[in-house]
Amino acid sequence: MGAFNYIALDKKGKKESGTLSADNLDIARRELISRDLSPVNIEEINSRSIFSKFKSKKITDKSLIKISRQLSALLNGGLPLETALSSIGKESKSDVEKEQLLKISSSLQEGKSFSDALREYPQSFSNLFVSLISAGENSGNLSTALQNLSIYIEKKEKIRNEVIGALVYPSILILVALLIVTLLLIFVVPNVVEQFSGLNQELPFLTLALISISNFIISPIFISLITISLCIALYIRIYFRQKFKLKLDAFLLKLPYFNHFLIQSDISKFLSSMSLLRNGGITIVNSINISIETISNRYLRKEFSDKLVKVEEGATLTDSLKEIPLIPSLVIQMISSGEMGGDLEQMLSKTSDFLDQEFQQSSKLMISLLEPLIVVIMGGVVATIIIAILLPLIQMNNLSIIS
Repeated sequence: MGAFNYIALDKKGKKESGTLSADNLDIARRELISRDLSPVNIEEINSRSIFSKFKSKKITDKSLIKISRQLSALLNGGLPLETALSSIGKESKSDVEKEQLLKISSSLQEGKSFSDALREYPQSFSNLFVSLISAGENSGNLSTALQNLSIYIEKKEKIRNEVIGALVYPSILILVALLIVTLLLIFVVPNVVEQFSGLNQELPFLTLALISISNFIISPIFISLITISLCIALYIRIYFRQKFKLKLDAFLLKLPYFNHFLIQSDISKFLSSMSLLRNGGITIVNSINISIETISNRYLRKEFSDKLVKVEEGATLTDSLKEIPLIPSLVIQMISSGEMGGDLEQMLSKTSDFLDQEFQQSSKLMISLLEPLIVVIMGGVVATIIIAILLPLIQMNNLSIIS
């Protein structure tokens, strides 16, 4: 079933516009006629633009937070679920949201459950989202499940933004530094070299080294090496994508200091989703399997998947986590305390909050250290280039004074 935008005229000739769900264009037209409306224009939402096939068909996390909260509020107000979905979909400014929400509403009218309707859009609704909705439907607490989901997604989005914030700023500084140095070597150094080409004097070692680097960068050999490297990288990405990503993620976890950010953010997401699922009535084995999907680092995800399978065999969560050396010992101690005290769900949530706070402090410290370090390194490189350029001039000046 598709979603259509329409413009029609009522019996008094007044223009009316809106959105409706129908299997095809003809059925949509008949639906308008049955409402005593004369169709003027009907357009299917997902085919209005020739560029629509290139657009993402995923509802963003930011939109999911808003949709979950709106649905929870409307359900608490006594509105039927399919009506609430239709109302939110019609008011949405996003074609993707409008299309999917209206189709889900139509599926509910056909007798499908909410969780089954959501499963038709895995790109927008994760396994965790669907599982909690299913648990909420079975327990009769769908509104609460939606509210808890909005809180969880908001927290996950916050962690994601913090990770990006911690990595983007140093990355931009490094890229700018490399760009400046490259431009100096390509455009400035060759022009300066021309000034010394006619002189019959031996240049300083530092100047000769700088000229050699500059000549190499602007030579066809360097361009060929870059091209070949890009082709190899593209080939590996296409034909060995999964293995390459797994090895890359494993390498990232070995980087000193930087690996703590990745581990903290991923473990925090895992524990937070575990707590949410367990509070929603999902079994611990299913909670683990679903929560593992939230781990972004593929190597860490594989480690969790391989080791936590023992929980299904009867092992405790603490004992299984101990076999993953990347997990901080304090995290294991906190989870062990929760298991022994019979309050695992609350302890999972507390541990996740603790890791979030640690991440925030670590990221602020890293940025405060990296910024001056990169500036100092960049300044040193630029200073070296300037000195290499000035040395021959100083040498010439000394010779002229002596003579």
